[in-house]
Amino acid sequence: PGDTPHQSLRSMVGLAGGFMSLSADLHAGLKRLLGQLHSPRVVYFPIRHHSPACAAHLDAWIREHRPAAVLVEGPASFAAHIPFLVDPRCRCPVAIFTSFVDAKGRLRKNTAPAAPGPTPRFGAFYPFCDYSPELVALRAGHAVGARLRFIDLEYAEMILGQSEAEPNDDEPIRLPSLADDPHLRHSIYMKELARRLGCRDFNELWDHLFETCWMTPDTDAFVDRLASYCYLARQDYTGDHLWHDGTAAREACMAALIREEMQMDNAGRPVLVVTGGFHTAALPDLVEQTEVAGSGDRATTSPVVARSP
Repeated sequence: PGDTPHQSLRSMVGLAGGFMSLSADLHAGLKRLLGQLHSPRVVYFPIRHHSPACAAHLDAWIREHRPAAVLVEGPASFAAHIPFLVDPRCRCPVAIFTSFVDAKGRLRKNTAPAAPGPTPRFGAFYPFCDYSPELVALRAGHAVGARLRFIDLEYAEMILGQSEAEPNDDEPIRLPSLADDPHLRHSIYMKELARRLGCRDFNELWDHLFETCWMTPDTDAFVDRLASYCYLARQDYTGDHLWHDGTAAREACMAALIREEMQMDNAGRPVLVVTGGFHTAALPDLVEQTEVAGSGDRATTSPVVARSP
């Protein structure tokens, strides 16, 4: 590629100014985000799912700084599986399966009555391997005595929160991964950055910027680079888009649970938040807004779970 990993942050910001409007606002927003990632009370660690580079930096950070709590992206009810995931006898790869059966027809509530048909069913899985950053965070957190918690909406809530989740009875049942990176993969900015750096696609761009040089930057520099990457990718998406695809509801839930953990007696140790970088770019502001608003608004975290028998 035409640029080196050491120049990547400058390239990312410069490229944003080259084909995005409001580049001054982009610079200001990015500077603000980078200043919010690390504080005595909370540390935000952006990751890409299944990234060995993220996992290595995350493991080192946790063992050095010994956070009071490690909060990981994933449905909150998955907490019941944490003892099994951190057990030394757990052999990867493993996955947690989750499902939702719309027995009450809630997805069709705003549509015209339809002829009786099969009850809509949805399923997904959350895969883990030994170098999955989420699993590494849980294991390292367990080793240092941190509280461990998943902080995302339940799978049923994710489905109900998507305006486009109306099922098509003619389609086969799909089993998507909850560890996918659709927003980054489909970012116009990332596609253009790949082209300008001489990379063939999103995956090669990622390897160039993060995996092949993971030992070169220290962890703080690695986190800043990754947060910058995800912040700029997020500029492709409007608030309406993130509302309709359910992202806004998920991030509101994460922010509320982060605030809940920050209010615990953490003995001067920070709360570590491990989420996909796309969410990290929004969570610090959301957490601050939740703090100002108080703890009254928790509607997004109420359980709405329906499981197949």
